[in-house]
Amino acid sequence: GCVGSTFISNVTVNPSPSVSSSTYPGEFLCDGSATNIDLNSTTSGTTTYTWTASGSSGVSGFSNCSSGCANPIAQTITNNGILDGTTTYIIVPYSAVGCAGASYTIVETVGATPVANATPSSQTVNSGGTATINFSSNISGSSFTWVSAVTTGSATGNTSDATGAYTSLSDVLVNGGTSSAVVSYTISPVSPSGCPGADITATATINGLPTISCPATANINTDAGLCTSSASIGTPTTTGTGVTVAVSPTGPYALGTTTVTWTATDAGGNTATCTQDVNVDRKSTRLNSSHGYISYAVFCL
Repeated sequence: GCVGSTFISNVTVNPSPSVSSSTYPGEFLCDGSATNIDLNSTTSGTTTYTWTASGSSGVSGFSNCSSGCANPIAQTITNNGILDGTTTYIIVPYSAVGCAGASYTIVETVGATPVANATPSSQTVNSGGTATINFSSNISGSSFTWVSAVTTGSATGNTSDATGAYTSLSDVLVNGGTSSAVVSYTISPVSPSGCPGADITATATINGLPTISCPATANINTDAGLCTSSASIGTPTTTGTGVTVAVSPTGPYALGTTTVTWTATDAGGNTATCTQDVNVDRKSTRLNSSHGYISYAVFCL
């Protein structure tokens, strides 16, 4: 057994890089938001990263990266479903000399976007009537806030709510004028996960208050042989919705002057009034006789 010379070989063993992220185990994103996954390593030197990405049903916008990958991972993720989804990133770190480290998994939760509905989206009420709007969404359990504004005319009673505690509103709306007024409601949905949806608008039109204009003073005569008159005293003109007209007192009217009150009432029970004087005069009656016409008047107490 011959023994040769000793040979020494040096082998450099590079450490495996590690990877971590402040977002671990993952962020919560709403539909249409961008990821912000920062990648960090405690290994000396420059560490690069690659990753593969996948998503649950309805989730898109993610992509793989095999070289020249940016840090942080910033990808805009879309969720087209009605349930929260996920995007999973499996990240592999590489040291400056090309050593791969253990893979690292980040799971991003992607919230769905609620789509709001308002029923009805438009309606008309009389002044003093109640406008009711029911809210719903494609995502069960969504909450709703709203703001309102009078966009036409003059009205009161419209509300706003920022609590998200209600799935409907009921406002008693009062029109301050004789022309129609409009209240516009802007409704904002939020999913149970806190993702906002697009605003929608609903409107309520409040009919104007009724108006009434009385006829001119009525000058009429008594009915033949009577001390009262049942002659027409005219008809008032009105505006409003579903207006009915009543007069008090009703005829027939006695000799002299009677002041009557006309009342216009709309479909919501709102009223307007005016007054009219009715003047009743005696009517003489002529009878034929052999000596010509004889005029006489009825004596009224």
